[in-house]
Amino acid sequence: MTKQVQGWVEAYGPRLFRAAALKASPEEAADLCQEVFLVATRSRFEGRSSPYTWLYGILHNLVRDRRRRAPQPPVDAPATQPTPERSLDEAQAAARVRAAVARLPEGQRDVVTLFYLDELPVQAVAEALGLPENTVKSRLFAARAALRQALVTP
Repeated sequence: MTKQVQGWVEAYGPRLFRAAALKASPEEAADLCQEVFLVATRSRFEGRSSPYTWLYGILHNLVRDRRRRAPQPPVDAPATQPTPERSLDEAQAAARVRAAVARLPEGQRDVVTLFYLDELPVQAVAEALGLPENTVKSRLFAARAALRQALVTP
């Protein structure tokens, strides 16, 4: 593994795992992250986007390819373990949000993950997913409406 990719593993590994965990089980997410970095060692980073955006694009393509080969129902977000620092209400609310995001259609889930969890600007989300910026904006709008409906309705 090159020194550049080793640095990326340390810098972006946890964020990629978090993104992969919204798309797959924890075991599959770990495999996906390893595969992302394997592909990165075999590919050439051209610097047209940030390294994380490029790596997320690889992750997105791997997930899409796996789903094409073996369609499976979407995996619900894993239940969180409440920590001493968080109250039970906060843990339940966080679990509801994760479950609602996991139920979104894949396109909406991808833009929500990149925009809100990874805090990428719309332009970077569009680059990572290979979409026009207006498509990203419309998916964000639709996702917000779906999440609002899912979280307001008991």
